[in-house]
Amino acid sequence: MADNMADIDTHNEIIEYKFSSILAELPGINQEAKDNMMKEFSSLSMYYKNTLLDQLEKFESTRAKFIDSFLFDSNQMDMEQIEQEHWGSLGEVLKAKADARATAVKTANAVRAAEKQKEQVVTPPKFSKKIEKKNYASMQNLDDLIGLEKVKVKIRELVALTEMSKYRQQYNLKPQTQALHMIFKGNPGTGKTTVARLLGQILHEIGVLSKGHVIELDRSHLVSRYQGDIEQRIVQYAEEAKGGILFIDEVYSLHQPGDHNDQGKQGIEVLLKVIEDKRDDFICIGAGYVDRVNQFLGSNPGLLSRFPIHIDFDDYSNEELHDIAISMFEERDYKIDDSFTDQFMECLEEERKKDNFANGRIVRNIVEAAIREQSLRLFDMDREITEKELIEICGTDFKYEPVVLESENKKTSKDESKAKADEGESVEQAKETETANA
Repeated sequence: MADNMADIDTHNEIIEYKFSSILAELPGINQEAKDNMMKEFSSLSMYYKNTLLDQLEKFESTRAKFIDSFLFDSNQMDMEQIEQEHWGSLGEVLKAKADARATAVKTANAVRAAEKQKEQVVTPPKFSKKIEKKNYASMQNLDDLIGLEKVKVKIRELVALTEMSKYRQQYNLKPQTQALHMIFKGNPGTGKTTVARLLGQILHEIGVLSKGHVIELDRSHLVSRYQGDIEQRIVQYAEEAKGGILFIDEVYSLHQPGDHNDQGKQGIEVLLKVIEDKRDDFICIGAGYVDRVNQFLGSNPGLLSRFPIHIDFDDYSNEELHDIAISMFEERDYKIDDSFTDQFMECLEEERKKDNFANGRIVRNIVEAAIREQSLRLFDMDREITEKELIEICGTDFKYEPVVLESENKKTSKDESKAKADEGESVEQAKETETANA
């Protein structure tokens, strides 16, 4: 076997030597061209090397042209066909072979281009591709709200989930879809309704909801004096909320413990079915006080699982409420002075001691009451009123009288009378004790 390989190598060296000798004798060809011809010759198989040398002996007078055509135009030409043709038609044969080769190359290139284009379609982009974050107008409106930092984080989570789900699809990964029914927990005036409205706009902008409108309900919208009517109402309102949000304030009012005939109990069952059936393009949000909402969720095993997202609305700080008040005044082209601010902050301190502190609602009531007081003050002036006076809200305009129900007034009066009576009784007892000791 080794001897055979040695013979082949020796024969190959002899053939290449013969070809280099022929090249050396060719006139009118520079050395660079000869080197290229030698390089191409060396790359041929033994069969084609022998064939080329045989042909060179036949076409001694036109060796240069034949070598060039053989090596560079048609390496795979049919030598038997060339032998059958006389030299005059050799050029046509070589041209036909060259055209066929050019056509094959063109076809191969087209196939490669189509395959490359196909690969570009199915191949995902590099994972280092930068994510393009969109600036949604409704998200900016949410960010512009005073306070509510925890709420804003939760809303951003929902937006991020949706945006990353779209991005995953670019890599042919499964999109993440989750139920977005929610519970808003917090005292009155903490922005629950406002956030629900903004959330509808946000989810519409990012493509979760087709409309983004909000249907706002409370118990009075759902419960009537007719038995069985609540089922119809819930289904009707849910249908109206399709493409948006069904917002039920004080959702726990549907549950009345101890009342076995309460329509709200039937309403809960219907609401659960609606939430289960309407998984797409519909979101239900229940809202209310923390303790009562938790009690409501515990009244039926299906409620907690149907409302997987809970968002806590903390009370505003006094500073945040002050900023809200300034914002409300500025929206109406008013400004407050330092005296008004001092009374405002003192009022907040007192109100915060009461149960169910009303947060933003207190601020709105104070703002509206101050505007009425300022209007009355200016109305009573017997002179021309300046623009500055129309804008300025001063300390004398501060007036806040919490709305108290008649029953609460009676209770307060009784408590005060009892306290006075107890005080009077203590005084009499002290006198009697003093007399006895004397």
